[in-house]
Amino acid sequence: MALDREAISAQDKDSAGKSKNSETGVSRRRFLMAAGATAGVVALGGLPAAIKLLTRVTDRKPVIGAVVPSVMFAGLDAAGFEEGIRMSLGQELLERVQLKVRTAGPGPGSVLAQATALIDEDFADLVVAWSNPARTDGLGDLSERSGVPIVAAEAGANAPDAEPDPRLFYHTLGYWQANHAMGTWAAQNMGSRCAVACSLYESGFDSLLAFNHGFEAAGGEIVSMTVTHLPDGDVAETVSSFVGSDADFVYALHCGDEATEFVQAYADAGLSDLLPLAMSSFALEAANLDALGDNALGIKSAATWTDTPSALAALGQEVGGLLRDAFESDASAITDGAIADGPRSGGALSTGTDSPIFIREVAGSAAARANALLAEVGRTSDIDPVASALRDGPRTGWSNAYGSLA
Repeated sequence: MALDREAISAQDKDSAGKSKNSETGVSRRRFLMAAGATAGVVALGGLPAAIKLLTRVTDRKPVIGAVVPSVMFAGLDAAGFEEGIRMSLGQELLERVQLKVRTAGPGPGSVLAQATALIDEDFADLVVAWSNPARTDGLGDLSERSGVPIVAAEAGANAPDAEPDPRLFYHTLGYWQANHAMGTWAAQNMGSRCAVACSLYESGFDSLLAFNHGFEAAGGEIVSMTVTHLPDGDVAETVSSFVGSDADFVYALHCGDEATEFVQAYADAGLSDLLPLAMSSFALEAANLDALGDNALGIKSAATWTDTPSALAALGQEVGGLLRDAFESDASAITDGAIADGPRSGGALSTGTDSPIFIREVAGSAAARANALLAEVGRTSDIDPVASALRDGPRTGWSNAYGSLA
C-alpha cells in the first residue's frame, strides 16, 4: 500500500496553524492521514503490521499509549500491568518510542476518556486499554474515527459478546474460563456438593456463573450460594452457616482484603481442616499469600498463570512483547493471532486468548508459600464455546456496572 509522501507534504502546508505534535513537528492532519492508511492493514494483516507501517509513514518517534487500571479495579497488583509492558518493551526500545500512560478511574466512561486523551492530546500511534471485553464502551468507534489501533486487555472476568467488535483486538487472562475449568475439576476431585460464597464485587462478573456452570455440567450440585459484604461485616455469619453443612467443599470468590477476611473467618470457625476450600485465583496471588498466612495452605484454585510474575504483570508482559515484536520485525512477519513468548507460554492477540489452565494448591512453609501446580486441565479455547450459555438468563440477581445482566 503506497503513499504519496510529496502529496502529504503539500497538504501539510495547507494545515499551517493547526494542531502540532510539539515534540516531532508532525501535523495532526498528516498523522491522521497516515493512521487512516493503516486501516486496511489492520483488517488484513493484523495490528503489529499496522504499527510498523504507521511508524514508517509518519517518520517520527512513535508513541504507545496505555490506559492502566487503578487499584479499585481489581484490588490486586494494578501497577504490575504497566510494569509488565515496560519490561517486555525493554530499555533500548523505550529510548526509541514514547510510552504515555494514563490511569482509568472507576467510572464506566473513564477508559474511553483516557484513551481519547491519549490519541487526541498525546498523539498515540497505538493504545492498549485496560477494558472489559464485554464493555468496550466506544473504543471501536474511537479507533475507527482516529485510525489508531486499540488493544483491549483485561483479566477476562466476563465472557465476550457473541461477535466481538472487529475494530478492536483483545487479550485477556482467561479468568472466566479458568473458573469454569475449576468447576469441572472440582466436581471430579473435590466432591459433588458445593457451597458457594462470593463478595459483592465478584458477584457482578461472569466468572461466578462460569464456575457454577462448569460444576453443574460435570454432575455437581450447588447446595447454597451467598453474596458477602452486604454490608461489610457479614462474612463471619456466612462462614458460620457452613458449619455442619452437607457440602463436600466451599468455593469462594473474593480478592484482596476481602479474601483475607474470608480466609481468616474460615479458620476462626474451625473449618480449615473440616471442609476443603477452593478460591478465586486472584485471592491467592503471590503478593497476598503473606497476608493469608498458614490459613491459605491447601486452598485450591485455577488460573492461566503461575505465581511469578503477578497476574497483571503477566498480561502486561505479553501485550508488551507483541508491541516489541511489531517494532523489531518486518511488517509482513507479524499478523493477527501473533504469538508472543510470555509468562503463560505465549498468548495470541486476536478476539480471544488461548492459554493453558492449571489447577493449583497453596503449599510450603511460612518462608516460601506458593501455588503448587497440581494438574493442567486443558486450554481456554476448549471452554470458549460455553460463553453463549453464560449470556442467557440471570447472573446473580442484581444490576451492576460490569456489563453482566441483572
